[in-house]
Amino acid sequence: MAKRGSQEGSIFKRANGKWGAALQYDGKRKYVYAATRKEVQEKLHMLQREAQTGAFAAGSRQGMSHDVTVQAFLEHWLALVAKSQVRPRTWDHYDLCVRRIVPLIGTIKLAALTANNIRAMEVALSASKGLSSRTVRHCHAVLHNALNEAVKQGVIARNPTSDVTAPRIVRKELHTLSRRQVKQLLAISKGTRWHALWALLITTGLRLGEATALRWQDLDLARGVATIQRGLQRQRTTGLVFVEPKTAGSRRAVQLPKGTIAILQEHRIIVEGMQVSLGDFCKDCDLVFPALTGGPVDPARVNTALHNDLHKAGLPRLRVHDLRHSAATLLLEAGTHPKIVQDLLGHSTIAMTLDLYSHVTPRLQEEVTARMQEMLFDTDPDDSEHDGRHKRGSHP
Repeated sequence: MAKRGSQEGSIFKRANGKWGAALQYDGKRKYVYAATRKEVQEKLHMLQREAQTGAFAAGSRQGMSHDVTVQAFLEHWLALVAKSQVRPRTWDHYDLCVRRIVPLIGTIKLAALTANNIRAMEVALSASKGLSSRTVRHCHAVLHNALNEAVKQGVIARNPTSDVTAPRIVRKELHTLSRRQVKQLLAISKGTRWHALWALLITTGLRLGEATALRWQDLDLARGVATIQRGLQRQRTTGLVFVEPKTAGSRRAVQLPKGTIAILQEHRIIVEGMQVSLGDFCKDCDLVFPALTGGPVDPARVNTALHNDLHKAGLPRLRVHDLRHSAATLLLEAGTHPKIVQDLLGHSTIAMTLDLYSHVTPRLQEEVTARMQEMLFDTDPDDSEHDGRHKRGSHP
């Protein structure tokens, strides 16, 4: 059997049923413990990252940057740079991208990394790993950001990703519900605890995390306004947590249609019944959409509930996020100005809204063309103009 490397580590089960892991590093043996094997694997991974980061830092201090590998620097960047600059969910995304990059170019010396290495990596991510163009582009961006830091630290002279064109994103067709299908979904879910959530998502375009983070104090049903002040998201290491809104524009007040207000009022009775049954076990009793346990509802559970209701209604399978797309599409098709849709969705720019819902543009252009035809060519020539400035002899 081959001898285990000094930084590979080992996992073992303890006599008390819990799991442990050990890592030999810098002449010392370090231990971590957890209730499950998966948890201890994650802790061991973090321990290995600390060891690699320490090796990188020591190498840099000794002027040995030419020996630093891509993996060692990316681990260093994740732990000491990115972690302090981005939100936890974003950091999880960075970490995932690094774990995809490292098996392909991690052993290459950072100073020897070339544009061709990066292009080959991106081809492998797309062809061999089957990742989408959007995911590969994200990996490209993460690598670019990390290597920019390497340039700042003087580890390399130039960022090789600057010589590589990021993959073009191939947009997938958005799947949305028509007005008739929305009515079918709301009819089939009436009387359930999901009915109000579907109505709110479809009529306001809220993100799922924004809706499930709402507390009753955020709703002014008398005025018909929902104030978005936080989001709910699942983080890899901490589970479900409440976070700040995604962008500055995400913190907003959203007007509610009268029909949605009525549904929310009925929903409050359902939630109050849940609170009574939970009694002292209710954890977040002021949540508008709590789990049956009284705490925040898991996004995976919401997706399952939507799939079940869509199936009952005989409708195509969609993601919960597609209800947000449905809201935007219905509003744009009805002639709502894109700026209003941008504000409603909390997009940072109107360009983002127009780009995301470009599939609606051809239909809007057809309507504009029809209106122009009606105004200029289908008008009865005998009709008199209302504007006196266009009449003969009406000049002042």
